[in-house]
Amino acid sequence: INAEYGSCIHPPMSNQYHSANYWDARFRSEDEFDWYHKWKPTLKDQLEQLGLAPESQILVIGCGNSSLSRDMYDDGYENVTNVDFSSVVIPSMKVKNATRDMEWIEGNVLDMTSYCDDERFDFVIDKGCMDCILCGGDDAGGPTKKLKAALAECSRVLKPGGKFISESFADDRDQYYEDSDLSWGTNLLAPTSLPKPRCANVAVNGGNFYFLYVYNKN
Repeated sequence: INAEYGSCIHPPMSNQYHSANYWDARFRSEDEFDWYHKWKPTLKDQLEQLGLAPESQILVIGCGNSSLSRDMYDDGYENVTNVDFSSVVIPSMKVKNATRDMEWIEGNVLDMTSYCDDERFDFVIDKGCMDCILCGGDDAGGPTKKLKAALAECSRVLKPGGKFISESFADDRDQYYEDSDLSWGTNLLAPTSLPKPRCANVAVNGGNFYFLYVYNKN
């Protein structure tokens, strides 16, 4: 495996990915996994071009056991708040990152009112969380209704001029993200196609690209 990217083989999207029980079980035995791209070089280059600065207030939603926040912190971006609904992964990440002054919150992105004030963040970063919300579950109105709630919360916690950044396996997320009820306009990047990380002798499955969506709060 190319160490720059870590794990490059992503399992097919499962209809269990919306479930906290699924992730709790998985995180009990999995130490680290990154969906899509890691921080360096791809996301670092993209976010810095979009104005990410050391003083930026950053929220990473659905942080899981990813290396993203750790690598951002070690690269000088230290104002990072992480949220995940897994009661297993948040305590684990607190221990693993005990020497880093980051915030780790067990909570659901569908309703962040108990732990995230309005207009607190300059950047909200999603790396697969929205994809997981759309993966299934007919309870409480279904995945589309849940996604709408999550996007509304991301919009709420962003400062005016702040950016919602989402990396997805799908090239049609704008049909959900460009909602007139949200406080942002059309995708700034339309979206950007990012070549998938490659490993030696490992074929790329399901197309050659992931897709980056960027929305600027009004």
